[in-house]
Amino acid sequence: MNFIKYVLVSCISFSALFIIAAAVSPANGYQNCSAYGVDCPPASYLVVDKLIRDPRAKGDVYVDHLSWNDYRFSPGEDIIFKILVKNTGPDAITNVDTEDILPNVVNLLNSDGTLDEETREFSRHFDRIESGETEAWYIRVRVKSAQHLTKNIQCAHPDAINRITTTADDMPEARDGSSFCVEKAVLGAIEQPETGASLYTSVLAGIVALSGVAVIGRKFIAS
Repeated sequence: MNFIKYVLVSCISFSALFIIAAAVSPANGYQNCSAYGVDCPPASYLVVDKLIRDPRAKGDVYVDHLSWNDYRFSPGEDIIFKILVKNTGPDAITNVDTEDILPNVVNLLNSDGTLDEETREFSRHFDRIESGETEAWYIRVRVKSAQHLTKNIQCAHPDAINRITTTADDMPEARDGSSFCVEKAVLGAIEQPETGASLYTSVLAGIVALSGVAVIGRKFIAS
């Protein structure tokens, strides 16, 4: 009887250790994985980086985001975005499709690709991106006129975030985005930013819309 009890206790202890090990396994870092890391997506070699040109800098300097304290675009001002799609893996990646959703506060001026006027989705396709290769291009947009802006200030808000989604054969979906701020003058005066809980809610909504892309940290890239 004692022997059976010993065997049962040993089995239960071993099972508990196995479950704990599985729970802290790196495989569980992926979303939609089973308890033991089955059916997890492969490590992605498809990387997309969305950047915005900093108007304050001399030359072509691009950053991840421009916050309220960095720069505020005005009605009629141009904004330039830079997109980098990279293959960091050992093999070629095929059938790469990018979908860029234009923010509501701007209109497209020019870029390579196809724009759907109704959905405001801007797309590009690459048959093949070789190992170590990077595809780069630019999108130039213009802030709408003051009378077509629904709010005096748009900052860290879904309407002022340029998002891009990239898909390819046998690769998980890759996403990135750049947030910015638009401000329009009212009777010659400049409206001050919101304060307190309302500003906190607005910024939080922008961060959530970026799907994990931080607004505070900025990476500078000069081309």
